[in-house]
This record gives sequence, C-alpha cells and structure tokens, in this order.
Amino acid sequence: MAEDTSTNTNANPTPKAAAKTATAGAGNKFTMYIIIGLIVLLITVMIMATVLITTFSNLKAPQTIVKTVPSAPVQSEEVGLWVPLGEMIINLYSDDPATAHYLKINITLEVAKDEKIKEEITDRVPEIKDLIISIIRATTIEKIEEKEGKELLRSEILNKLKGKFTTKIIDIYCEDFLVQ
Repeated sequence: MAEDTSTNTNANPTPKAAAKTATAGAGNKFTMYIIIGLIVLLITVMIMATVLITTFSNLKAPQTIVKTVPSAPVQSEEVGLWVPLGEMIINLYSDDPATAHYLKINITLEVAKDEKIKEEITDRVPEIKDLIISIIRATTIEKIEEKEGKELLRSEILNKLKGKFTTKIIDIYCEDFLVQ
C-alpha cells in the first residue's frame, strides 16, 4: 500500500503540492523577467556610454586666437590726469554759406600724471581751444560723416596738440560729438 500512496501522490498531486508547483513556476518567470530587464538596461547603458565617450573625445580643446597689432608707441597702462576743455560749438567749412553746418563737441584731455603739467595745460586751455577750433573749421561735413571721419579728426587734433606740447598730452576724448 505504500507503493500505491507514492504512485497516487505523483499521479494526482494534492492541492497544496499543486499550488507550490504553480508558485515556483511563477517565481521562476518573475526572476527571468528581472534578469532580462537588467540585461537590456545594461546594454542600453553601455551603448549610451560609448556614444558619449566618442562624442566628447572628438571635441578639441578651445583654441585661443591671438591677433598681432602693428606696433605702436607703447603707453603705460596708468591713467593720467584729466583736463576738461568744456563744450564748443564750431562752424564747419562749407563752400556754400546757405548750407552751414555746426559741430558740437566736448573734449577732455588726458595729460601726464603730474600736477604741474596739468596746471600748465589748464592755464593754456584758451590756446588749446583755439588750435582745436582752427582744425575743425577747416574740416568739411563730408569728411566728418565718412566712416572713419571722427577718428581721423580726433587723430589730427591729438597730433597737433602733441606737436605743440610734446609728450605732456597722452590722449583726447570726445564726450559729445554732434553734427548739425
């Protein structure tokens, strides 16, 4: 009879044994899904890492472009003293008196960093203004309205002032520049 019982259990499992077998099969399927998901995730991460590595390894280091400027007299980085000349309204040169044009300009001079030089330049402001007015009065509106007209006028004034005052005047700055 013992043989019958063992054969009987194998042929017709009890409900508990059937539930155990079903649960073990479901657990194996769940574990298999997790393993497949992890493998897919691992492959995806490897592909993304490969793409990122190849993308960033092809990038070049930023290059610095250096432009060389024609050599000009080297001036110190130190800022000089300021001498404002005030606002001036000057007639521009014109062949036709009916088309008179004016230039309103406010110039400030940068002089060497020495109080004595600043005082000397300040004492000579009327002379400096006269020189500037004579330069501007000889200039036409067409010259000023050219692309580099203002810069050319500024350079001409600076060169004449440097010629008269040697190295005492460093630069000039036009705070207002209005043509009418």
